[in-house]
Order: sequence, then structure tokens, then C-alpha cells
Amino acid sequence: MENKDKNISRREARRKALINLSQQARALRDENEQLAHLTINDIIIRHSYMDEENYEFKRLSDWNKEGFQVKKGARAFTVWGRKRNGIKAAEQEGEEDQEYRFFPLAYLFSNAQVEQKGARPAKPKAKAPEAAELSSADF
Repeated sequence: MENKDKNISRREARRKALINLSQQARALRDENEQLAHLTINDIIIRHSYMDEENYEFKRLSDWNKEGFQVKKGARAFTVWGRKRNGIKAAEQEGEEDQEYRFFPLAYLFSNAQVEQKGARPAKPKAKAPEAAELSSADF
């Protein structure tokens, strides 16, 4: 249960950071006519995430389809997912169901965070010492 709460708080922290980036991106788009055709996600990626090392962003499934895997320890870049609509059921009798819009978080990885599948060097297996190789000094 504690681990689930930790994941929720991490997700909420990412959501708050993304809301802040979105506000900055919206202000940038309002100030600059050349950015008017870009989505908020595009502006966030280009102005906050993209640099000389990170220049191509894709979902994990897209990288996997192309024969890549995410490097161990890589942390995803967060953007907004596709809008979802739903209906929240009334909690009490007499209340009406409410429609809502929700933007889930989506996670992207950059070109710098992936490697060709099977490209990791295999760790050499430690060979168990033979009984004859062991001496009392080893213990």
C-alpha cells in the first residue's frame, strides 16, 4: 500500500511540474505568432526537453517497434496524453452524473535514453572456483 501511495505522489509531482511547463508554453505561444501552430506538448518538448543530446522523442512502444530498448535507469520525459472524456457516477441519490475531461500523463524517451536491443555487453559469468583452487587462506 505504501508503494502505491509513493507512486501516486510521484505522479502528482510530475503532473504539477507539467502544469507549470504548460503555463510557460502557453505564454510563449501567446507572445510568439510563429509558435501558434504548435501544440503545448510540442512547445514543451522543443523548449524544455530538447537539446544537443536529446533530439528525438518517442513512446516506449514506438522505440521497441524500431528495435530499441530503454537503458536501465532512464527516466521518462512527461507530456500530456490524449484527452479522455468520461462520466462520473452520482455519489448520492438525487445527484446527476457529471461529465468530465481528463488529460492523462504520457511518457516519452529520447534517443539518448535508448540502445539497440541486445547491444548491452554481456556481463562475464563468474566462474565457481574448483575445489582444488580453494585454500584455507580463502576462508
